[in-house]
Amino acid sequence: METLVSTLMPTCLDESNYASAYQKGFNVTLRSVRFLGANAEMAEEVAQAAWARGWQCRKQLQCPDLVGAWVNAIARNLYRSVIRMEKRFMQLEDFAAPSKLLSNLEADVMIENCTDLESRMLTMYYLEGYSTGEIADKEKLCPTSVRVRLMRIRRRLRERMGAPAQQAFLAGNVQ
Repeated sequence: METLVSTLMPTCLDESNYASAYQKGFNVTLRSVRFLGANAEMAEEVAQAAWARGWQCRKQLQCPDLVGAWVNAIARNLYRSVIRMEKRFMQLEDFAAPSKLLSNLEADVMIENCTDLESRMLTMYYLEGYSTGEIADKEKLCPTSVRVRLMRIRRRLRERMGAPAQQAFLAGNVQ
């Protein structure tokens, strides 16, 4: 009866078996992560983490002969998780702050030519940093209406400016 149970139940990998599988399979795991697009440093970190996770979860392995393929699948999933996290935290590029653009004299003159609502919206959006949703709440409008109105105001202001003044204004060079 014991032999029947031992043939039906997979044996858990012990330290020596897992260590030999690690020595044979680590470079394969490393290459498979590099193939996914990871640089050398990232590939090594992911491969090590995959083999460590494999050791922690080795009792779940159904067939000890497939430990290499199993750990490679773990490494693939870990690398995908790393990529997803990197996409969440993208660096913003440097650009001129809108408050600098609208703080010059020419911008003030242009804002004076707008209606009260338009000048309030421009001031709240560009100088005070309000979102379109916050402006909509304060002015009792829907956020889409605020975005459309801001777009139309910007278009009208661009048309009032000449091409050279517009380029200087957008670059923040107008004094």
